[in-house]
Amino acid sequence: MGFDQFGIVITNRCTAACKFCGWRCSPKNHGVIELNMAKDAIDQAVSLGLTRRLGLTGGEAFLYPDLVRDILKYGRKKGYKVCSIATNGFWGGWSDEKIDAVLESLEDCCDLISFSYDSFHAEYIPEESIWHAAESAGRHGIKFHISVADVKGERGAGPFLASLSEKALKRSYDFYPLQQIGNAMDMPEEMFCRDLTREEVSCKGFGLFTLLYDGRVFPCCNPGIFDTDLYMGNIKETSLKDMLESSDVFKYMRLLCNKDYYRRLIIRAEETGLINVPEKVVSGCEICHWMFRDKKIADQIYPMLKELYQEMIVHNFLCKKEGE
Repeated sequence: MGFDQFGIVITNRCTAACKFCGWRCSPKNHGVIELNMAKDAIDQAVSLGLTRRLGLTGGEAFLYPDLVRDILKYGRKKGYKVCSIATNGFWGGWSDEKIDAVLESLEDCCDLISFSYDSFHAEYIPEESIWHAAESAGRHGIKFHISVADVKGERGAGPFLASLSEKALKRSYDFYPLQQIGNAMDMPEEMFCRDLTREEVSCKGFGLFTLLYDGRVFPCCNPGIFDTDLYMGNIKETSLKDMLESSDVFKYMRLLCNKDYYRRLIIRAEETGLINVPEKVVSGCEICHWMFRDKKIADQIYPMLKELYQEMIVHNFLCKKEGE
């Protein structure tokens, strides 16, 4: 089938309303997944052999610690090898007793906690809360790392990390460039790290799919995709099996993840005037968002996708025959 990772966005509610949030999460939102729907989705995913990784995110997942626990325990029971949670770490401000009670309930079903912390999250989350939460996770045998959003200028990852206390030393970090989507549409152009040429970009989404709290399913976890036409269906109406077997989106993800064919698609879309790609971009995800966020544009790109996909399949078949 090709997919082996399953992401669940359990809520669009968050303790923060970050200026860059691609999902426009905030305390004013109240969408939250039903446990039975999450369990049913896991059952369906497992029946398709998708049991390598299960990841939960939001919004802020730890607003619903019991729900997080129940979903991850069910996923572990069903065979998921790696289970993780993404969080902003606000719960580091809880009492030690509450933190220990929640983390103890996750010890046998959570392998990794990813803390999102940067100059934007810091407007809402005190630094001490992050280290308190991270150190508590470590004490309960749960690995953790810090994900830092990067932009150009004084709000970038470098200046931000340099401003932190000594507790920030010797931690595990990963960095990702912000994309101009969601709330970030209002941020100045010059803040974005557009450092890659079209020859360097590709899609890295193939191999996972994401279930939103409202039942919608997408073939990627980049926040920008939820604002595009790359929609596979709603699990309330269609099984995952039917989505993966019949959706053209699933097939086309194979092409988007092929650097050469993705570049050829970009060139065709430019030549027909559908998109205008600058000399440098943030990522392949940014270009994908430009191509599929407007259904009128997407409908003109799909025929190009279909033609290139067929060409790619024939090419791969011939290469395989020659190698036999």
